[in-house]
Amino acid sequence: MSLFSNLKEKLSAKLDEFKTATVPGDPLEKQAFELVQKATSETLISPDWNANLSCVDFINSDVRLSSGRVLRALKQSMAKPNGKVQSLTLTLLETCVKNCAADFHAHLAASELWHDLLTIASGAAVPPVDAEVRDQVLALVEDFARALAPAQFQTAYEALLDQGVNFPARSVDDSAPYLTPPAAAALAELELEAQAAQDAGAAVSEPDALDVASQKVAAAAAVIKEKVWRALGNLNAGYNSALRQFGKQMCSAATM
Repeated sequence: MSLFSNLKEKLSAKLDEFKTATVPGDPLEKQAFELVQKATSETLISPDWNANLSCVDFINSDVRLSSGRVLRALKQSMAKPNGKVQSLTLTLLETCVKNCAADFHAHLAASELWHDLLTIASGAAVPPVDAEVRDQVLALVEDFARALAPAQFQTAYEALLDQGVNFPARSVDDSAPYLTPPAAAALAELELEAQAAQDAGAAVSEPDALDVASQKVAAAAAVIKEKVWRALGNLNAGYNSALRQFGKQMCSAATM
């Protein structure tokens, strides 16, 4: 009985240690953890785009403070031995990369999560991940190398090619930008400048007024374009996920 009691105490201590590690006390860390948990829940049938964009908004509210916290939460989620959770985590990461400020990319390049993803991409992950998840990781590595500024992404991609890693063949649509243009910020800045000029009583001639109006229309159009690209990007990611799942089901049916 004493041996059983000691084992029970050890298990209880380990459980408490796990809870402490996964539910941090820092309010922002806890918020990031909860947002990622909601977006990567194993109960989800497909990506929850509202939850994903909530993570994006959280990061963009203060990229310097929020990026590391979200990346640590993503690392924990990616470490779970559940293919669905891992796939949802990668979809969430892609959404953040596409829609967050460029500083987030620098945080990602220096993060432990990026190191973990490269380990998966090289085929050295222990335990191994599903082939579908690894292909998703490889696709992200390739996309990041092509679209993101930090040199670490291109260096990692080239190193994997040198190792003989085969990247999945994909049809790339060059008409759609990988990153969402920051049009909303440009519009907000333009409106602030116009308001400042008006408050200062600056005299604006008719041609100048037309020029300002034209700039506002162009900026507003850019905002609409940004929202459309975001929606298309989400639909494309959702479609790809559904297509992969359908293919997996067809392969399973064929082997029965």
